[in-house]
Amino acid sequence: YGVWAYLLKLRDAEGRLIISPDVANTPTPALFGLPVHLDGMAPDGKILVNSIGDVYSATGDINIARTDDRYFERDSFGVRLTFRFGWGVPYPDHLAVITVNKK
Repeated sequence: YGVWAYLLKLRDAEGRLIISPDVANTPTPALFGLPVHLDGMAPDGKILVNSIGDVYSATGDINIARTDDRYFERDSFGVRLTFRFGWGVPYPDHLAVITVNKK
């Protein structure tokens, strides 16, 4: 969020804001027509630029198991839910990490 706030304050040589205030106040921010996803877990001062088509994800079957045996004395039952998922970047050279030095 700190990098986004910094980018919103940047001005060009004539003193105009580079990013329009209208963009800053929208519920879905965008930068030059590209969607911006803000994440508090991102390292401060870093921007990841990627194409959604270059990140793949996959999920498997969802398995549910139920048992009354273990919780018989409590009139309860146990439920176990298992699934597998994964993701990958087949073309890592299509990703870019930009470091913003805030001064």
